[in-house]
This record gives sequence, C-alpha cells and structure tokens, in this order.
Amino acid sequence: IPSIQAARSPYPRPSRRLPTVLEGGSARRMGFLSNVKHRLFSDPEPAARSYGDLDEKNTPQTPVSFLESVTFSYINPVLDLGFTRPLGLDDLPAPNTQDAAQTVCDELQTHWDEELLRPKPSLTRACLRTFGAAFVAGNLFKVPQDLLVFMGPFLLQQLVTFIDPDLTPQKDATAVRGFGLLVALMVAQVAQSCFLQQYFHRVFRTAMHARAALGSFVYVKALALSNDARQQDDFSTGAIVNMMQVDVERINQFIPYCSNLFWSSPLQIAVCVTYLYLLVG
Repeated sequence: IPSIQAARSPYPRPSRRLPTVLEGGSARRMGFLSNVKHRLFSDPEPAARSYGDLDEKNTPQTPVSFLESVTFSYINPVLDLGFTRPLGLDDLPAPNTQDAAQTVCDELQTHWDEELLRPKPSLTRACLRTFGAAFVAGNLFKVPQDLLVFMGPFLLQQLVTFIDPDLTPQKDATAVRGFGLLVALMVAQVAQSCFLQQYFHRVFRTAMHARAALGSFVYVKALALSNDARQQDDFSTGAIVNMMQVDVERINQFIPYCSNLFWSSPLQIAVCVTYLYLLVG
C-alpha cells in the first residue's frame, strides 16, 4: 500500500513547539494568516535530499525563479528525457521533504494532540489547521481566474464594436486601439491560464498531503489496536484497508474541486448575471 510505504519515510521527525493552552484564538488566527503568507511569498525550499545513489544532476523539484514557478519549466529536462526514452527510477529526483508522508503526518499528529486537550476533539478542525493555510493560499489564485473568465467576452465585444463602423466613429477607430484590444485579449487568456494552473498545482498538492497524512494516520492508529479491538467489525483488517484506500481517496478527490461548490461557482454566476444585466438591461 503506498500510504503504508510512505509512512516509513526516512526523514527525521521535525521538531515543533506545541502551543500552550493559554494561547487564545487570536494567536491561532494570526498564525494561520502568517502561514498563508508563507505559502504564497516564501522562497523556494532547498533541493530535496536524494535516496540511494540518485544522480545529483537530476532535475530540481522546486523552481529557482519566478518564471520557472509560473511556467513549470523546471521539469523540462525530465520531460525531454522521457521523450527520448522510457524513464527509470534513477531519472527521477527524490521527493521534497515537505511532501513526505512522515512530515505531513507529524504535522497532523501535532494538531490532533492539541485537539485532545479540548472537551470535544475534532479531526476536521485538526485537518483544517494542518492543511487550511495551503488550501486558502491556492484558492487566492482562483479569484482572479474566475474574474478573467469574463474578460474574453468583454474584450471580444469591444473588438466587434471597434470593427463595426456604425458603432465606432472613424476618428476613434485608430490602429493603436485595435492592437491594444488584441494584446489585452491575449494577455487576459495567458494570465487566466497561469492563475488556473497555479491554483490546481497548489490544491492538488494539498490534497496529496491530506491523503498521505490521513492514510498514515489510520495506519499508525491500526498498529496500536489491541486484539480485542481488532475483533470488532469497525476495526477489522478489511475496514481499516477500506478507510485507507477508499475513504481517504474520497477526501483526496473532494479537496481540489470543493471551491467550485462553496464560492467559485456562486461568484461566477453573480458576475455573469450582473454583466448580462448591464449588457441587456
């Protein structure tokens, strides 16, 4: 099972300071906002440690410049190599430390230990504190993408109006304005694509972290069950495997697209209705 294998990662357990019970909600909110800022504007992490005899010249897994971060061009050497011949394990770089199951599972375990100090512990709240900042940081790229969706029809309408001599006076139909509309249309489409890919990259990565952490969390919990507990139907081997493979996978599939359900689709509908009202009346 990949989740079980990932739980045995050789990475050392990161040291974290557990917050005291006296820390209030305002401190947690400030920490959450700081985490979102770190996810958005922090410098790329150093190259990942390698496994075994992997070649140090392998493709880096993190961008080293803003252009590489936007275009994902840092994986081009691997893609070029895969075009010439089938890729092998030695051709692939080692995973990043922060993507290791041990790292994300330890972070979830830390927040779950804090939840156990509450009268009513909540695994959902622990997951939100673990992966919420990265999810919010990814969704910030979805907002401009949703707005840029309507730039295409708007600029196209302006271009049609510019071409029609009955709608635009000859003195206003300058070449500069025409080329400006074409450039704006191209830039809007490129920017929309960049924002959308950055959004998917971040939310799918967050979903991968949640899947690895929850799968490892269930596996570690299963190892601590007593023989009497294993005899119950809810904690049988089949039920545990079902939770690790089926239930966790449902969460992995839900995270990348839940934004459409909660706010993205309502935002697009509201903007679309407003635009149609202003256009048609």
